[in-house]
Amino acid sequence: MFDNTFLKIYKEYREDVSLKRKRAKRERRKMTMADKGAAKMAREEIVAMLRHSVWEFNEWRRKNGNYLDLSMADLRGLNLEGVDFSYADLGRASFDRANLSGANFTGAYLRGAIFDYADLSGANFTGANLELASLKDADISDAIFSGANLRGADLTFVLFSSETVFLEALLSKAYINKDLFEKVVNDFKQSIEPSFGQDDGGDDDEEEDIKD
Repeated sequence: MFDNTFLKIYKEYREDVSLKRKRAKRERRKMTMADKGAAKMAREEIVAMLRHSVWEFNEWRRKNGNYLDLSMADLRGLNLEGVDFSYADLGRASFDRANLSGANFTGAYLRGAIFDYADLSGANFTGANLELASLKDADISDAIFSGANLRGADLTFVLFSSETVFLEALLSKAYINKDLFEKVVNDFKQSIEPSFGQDDGGDDDEEEDIKD
């Protein structure tokens, strides 16, 4: 059950995530053509760093700020356990069969990214944009999708647990199986339970496409 204290803390955290995501977008817009060219050239070096050592990559990110453009990067099958991709641009990147357990995708741009058969257990997708992403047959046990945009995403046949969180996630037009749909509905009911007996705030008009 989500009590009022948890919801208050979560709201403050979401506001912080939103501010950091906007800051990362501003950094991206300020880049000159020369900066973008250098970033593109550096992409191969960054991928090589990821292949060599996630710890080294995380240290590099800690020292170099939020901005990171790995859009359309091929990261299939890599062991990226615990990687920090927070606020990164990973649109249409490929993570098929990658080990991303415990990864941090907070506020990341992941529109159209592919996570089919990937290990996403314990990963944090709070506030991430996963619109039209594919997570077919992925392991999302204990993963957090709070406030994430999953519109049109494919979550068919994912492996989830009771600790997988979809609080305030956007799931309109998402493809999900019946058991996951029931889990999402239950999370939603728990999130509004402290407000029962008060103003219900109106109806939710978002729908999900369910696959049996």
